[in-house]
Order: sequence, then C-alpha cells, then structure tokens
Amino acid sequence: MLITELIDPPEDESMFHENETISIRRFPNRALTLLLLLILAGANAGRAQSFDASAAGGPVKLDAPWRLHFGDDPAYAQPGFDDSQWTLHRIDKDWASERNNGYGGQGGYAWYRMRVTVPKGNEPLALAIFPPATAEEVYIDGALVGAIGRMRPEPVWTAPRDVYAIAVPAALHGRSVEVALRAWETPLAARYLSAGAAAYPSGLGAAGDEERFVSLEQQNRWVAKIPDWVVDMLGVAVGLFSFGLFLLQRHAREYAYAAIFFCGFPADKFYDWVSQQTGASVVFFTHVYIFTGSALLCLWLLFTWKFVRARADRLLYACLAAAWIPSISAPLVVLGAIRIAGSFLSEAAMYLFLAIAVFIRLYTLARCGNRDAQLFLIPFSLWALSNCVWSIIWALGTSGIVWSSAWILHHGSRFDITWGNVLELLLNLAVGAVLVLRFTRSATQEQRLRTEMEAARRVQGQLVPADLPQLAAFACDAAYRAAAEVGGDFYQVFPRPDGSALILVGDVSGKGLRAAMVGTLIVGAAGALAQENLAPAVMLDRLNRHLHGRTDGGFATCLCALLGPDGTLSIANAGHLPPYRNGEECELDSGLPLGIADIVEYTETTLQLGPGDRLTFLSDGVVEAQTASGELFGFDRTRAISQLSAEQIAVEAQRFGQQDDITVLTLTRFAPDEESRTEVVTPLLAPA
Repeated sequence: MLITELIDPPEDESMFHENETISIRRFPNRALTLLLLLILAGANAGRAQSFDASAAGGPVKLDAPWRLHFGDDPAYAQPGFDDSQWTLHRIDKDWASERNNGYGGQGGYAWYRMRVTVPKGNEPLALAIFPPATAEEVYIDGALVGAIGRMRPEPVWTAPRDVYAIAVPAALHGRSVEVALRAWETPLAARYLSAGAAAYPSGLGAAGDEERFVSLEQQNRWVAKIPDWVVDMLGVAVGLFSFGLFLLQRHAREYAYAAIFFCGFPADKFYDWVSQQTGASVVFFTHVYIFTGSALLCLWLLFTWKFVRARADRLLYACLAAAWIPSISAPLVVLGAIRIAGSFLSEAAMYLFLAIAVFIRLYTLARCGNRDAQLFLIPFSLWALSNCVWSIIWALGTSGIVWSSAWILHHGSRFDITWGNVLELLLNLAVGAVLVLRFTRSATQEQRLRTEMEAARRVQGQLVPADLPQLAAFACDAAYRAAAEVGGDFYQVFPRPDGSALILVGDVSGKGLRAAMVGTLIVGAAGALAQENLAPAVMLDRLNRHLHGRTDGGFATCLCALLGPDGTLSIANAGHLPPYRNGEECELDSGLPLGIADIVEYTETTLQLGPGDRLTFLSDGVVEAQTASGELFGFDRTRAISQLSAEQIAVEAQRFGQQDDITVLTLTRFAPDEESRTEVVTPLLAPA
C-alpha cells in the first residue's frame, strides 16, 4: 500500500512490514499520521504471509519467507488461522537462528504457512516440495494433500528423497489458498547444521513441468555423487579381483578378507537407496550399517596384518577391539546417554588410534624390506586418518560449527571432489597394485612348483613302483596312497639270481618334495648295494652311513628283509613298524631310524614262512588314520585287516581318515603246485 501526501514533500520515512511497503510523507498533523499507521497495522494484523503465483507464465519459486512456528496444533492447517505473530523464516535456512524462540534444538514439530494465489486454468498443477525436516505433511486450505516420510501414527526418522511433487487439487485453481507444512525433526538430528533447512525453496507450476523438475533434480543429485561412485566401483573391482584370487588359492584367507571389505565398503550408498525407497527407520538401518562397518573394519585389519605376513599380536587385538567403538556408541546416542557429536568424536578417536597402529606396524615391516608393507604404508595410514578428520567434521557439524568446506579439494559445477575421495582412491589403487604384483609372483611360483611337482611325481614312481617283479616262490601285491601330491614312503623288491629277494620298505620323516628326495637318495643307494648280496642288517648299516648328515635334520624308518625261495625270512628293522604274519605282528628287535647317528648296530630276526603264509608290510599311515573326532585307526584294527589284499587295506585306512602317506606291501608264499607253474623273472639291476 502506498500513501502519499503532496503537502510538505521533503525527506521520506519508510517502514517495511510483511512484504508491503508504506511510504509516508510528513503530515502537518502528527496525530493524523499516527492514526493512519494504527489503521494500517490493524488492517494487516490478521493477514498471512502471501505469494502471488497467478501472474507467472510457467513454474515459479515460492521464495518468499514463510510463517514459522514450533509446536503442534491441528488448527495450524486451517485457512482462517491467525499466524501474524509467527516468525518470518526462509524455508531454505536452518532453524539455528530460531532456537531462541522456544525451539532450543531439541527436535519436535514445526509448522510453515504461506498464502499462495494459484494460477487459473485447467492444466494440472503441482507443488515441488524440498523436505525441510525428517518428515512432513502438506496441507492446502486445511486438507491433507501429501506426506513425505512417515508421520502417522507416530513420526519416524526416515531418509526422504531430495524433492517431491505434490498435486494441487483442480478445484483450487485460480484461488488464494493457505499452504501449510507440518514438519517433524527427530531430536537426534535436531542439532545438525541443516536441521529445518530445505535444499531449495518450494516451487509451483504445471504438474508435468514440476515432475520433470523433480526427476532432473534427482538426476543432478546422482551426478553429484559421481566421485563417490567412481571410487566405490574401483573398490568393488578390487574386491572381485581379490575374490577370484581366493577361489584360486583357498588357503590364502587374506584374499577373502579383502574381497568382503572392498565389496562391502560401498554399502552406505545401497543403505541410503534402500532407506529412501522403503521409508524404513533411519535408526534401525544406522545400527545395521554401523555394526556392518565395524565388522568390515575388522576384516580390513585382518587383511592388512595377514597380507604383510605380520603375526597376530596385542596391537592387532587392540585394533580389533577399537573397531567396535561406533557400534557401542550408537545405542548410547539413541538412549540419550551421549550426544551425536560425542559419538562422532569417539569414532574420530578410534580412527586416529587405527591410523597410528597401522602406521607403526607397516613402517616396522617396511624398514625390513617388506614390499607389500612399503606399498600399503602411506595409503592405509592416510585413509584411516582421513576417516578421523571426517568424523571430526561431523562432530563439529552436529555441534553447530561449520568446517566442512575444508574437506572439499575441488568444487565443480556438477560435483565436488573431497580429500576422502582421493585417499580412498589411493587405498584402492594400492591394494589393487599389491594384488596384481602378488598374483604375478604367485603365478610364476606356481609354474615353477608345477614343474618341480611333475619331476617329483616321476621320482615318486621310482620310490613306489606300480609294477612289481615276479618272484619264483612269492606273490607280491602293493598299494600306495599319498597324503600330499608326493610323499616320503618307499618300497622296493630286488630279486636275486638264486630265487631269493631283498625287500625294502620305509618311511621318510615329513611330507612333500623334501621327503620324496630323501626317499630317492635311499632307494638309489639301495639299488647299488643290492648287487653286493648283503645281509639285511648289513644293508641297513650301509644305508645309515650313506644317509647320515645328508637329511637336513630328517630321518627315515626302514625294514630290510631277505626272502629265500624255501620260505626262510631274515629281517632287520630300523625303527619301522613290524610286519604282520598271517594276522599276527612279528616280534623284531628295532634299531634307530636311518640318518640319526653315524654308527648304529642292527640285528636280524629269522622266521620260516610256510606255504600260503602271508607277510604284510605297512607304513604308519595305516595305524595313524584318524576320524574327524580324533579317533585313531590303531593297531587292533590294523591287525584285524592285515590279511586282506594291499588295496583293501589301503582303502579301509583312507576311508577311516587319512592323515599320512599309506603304503601296504603283501608277500604270499605259493603252495608247491603254484610255485612250479610260476616263471621266474630276474631283472637286470643297475646302480642308481
């Protein structure tokens, strides 16, 4: 309203009240001036804040201040309600400036009101609402036209989307209506700097235009997250690569730790999306997210320690315990025992401790030449430290102090790049580089190992030959089951021209390639000594002297037996299991295993085998077979099956639970009529 007095036109005095301007020239009568002011004030006392959108040719922003009041009353939605005493407040500003008006940052209800003149026409109209708080209801002339989040039956802290399109009833087109927003903010988030602040003012326009605006705005929000998504997708790629390495090397658990950590770390994006789509409680999902985050931190620590081959020590256990601090502080916030700022500060202290601990461990190993620790040192320590800084920023933000701009490295027109993006990128690249390097080294080592194992398998074929020579008076049968790809068990049958045979059965301590090589050393020496027609005790003595000092601390048990064509058996024992004769263990004197001492005295025992007698030699892999519960196969079961074939004995022990190499060799003396029909084969023996 403009009132102008033409008389006495010198200087102007202006007063602004609720978007209306009153310009008063000096009146000669001050009493008349005061009267007019009182009339104007009374005329405006009952009028709401207003915005005329009817003249706009397209979408318009409702960027005028709203009337704001804290508290809750159904009458606040009604068009005739007098809100002239409410505070004028821009909806895109937070509530911090209004806390002295009774709100106090404690959360609860707040109402916004504005009188809006709606454009005429038949085209559908819509309001574009940016939520100013955790949950809202939208009223037009007292009628509920839309809800954002969950307000009924009780308000729930949800994660609303950025903007919503609320339809305006067609009956209200061309009218001046009262738009009211009933907002609710959780007390847990009321101290955030953004509490009560919408991202942008609301808009009014054609429904199609507003819906396109809502869609475009949501797309812009996704574009703003591009740096986060790029870093997260790189992390997922590293995690999947690590999982592939774990499938190739199941024993390397560090690959599994890395796979779960890097694939699970971007879970906060998925968490936000699920919360927005389902309207689920932020408190519930936050507990799940924080608990998952603590578990992922533990996996990161286990991965770090194991990958650099550091032993599990008290420092690791302290870090694992500290990782659960956020999971402990979150329930305390919900219970009101501590503030959100305190929770973030405790999380910052945790990350600071992890940064220092990881730096100490990696630096110690890096100085010793650990290449993986050298690559991990800077990125891992800085990543943990960056999380500490980010937690401090959140603590300051929830305390009403602004410092988040220091976190932004590059401010762009579409998105920002933060220090957290850079440091997390370095973390992903460092782990990816180490995985590639280790995979390359592992591939080279595995190729070399495959070559060595192939050679070892050829050696194994000499230690435990599949084809045994035919003897004039005995039937030979053998079976072998290795606990690893190659083992240290061995047996040999050396026929002699007089129809007798020298039998050698033994077991080298340890497993794998090293044991197989010691076995090769024994078999090679035995092949050379067998041509000298030595007695069993002398054979063991010569083998012991040959082996002593050449086993790198290992040893070998060995049985040496000389079988005559008439069934005479002379046998000497160097610490091996005695053989079984017709199901009964033979009583033998036993000397020290081969390779332990330089001079050992071995004694011989002589037995007589009759027609049909069976002699069973076996390794301790049969007796020491063990079930998952720890039950041993034992000597009683071994004796009970000792008259079975070699293959049957090996199968029974393996089925029970193989723990070591299983070797079985059986010799059965022919009956006289069988012996006459057997062709004697005397192989040519060559020195090894």
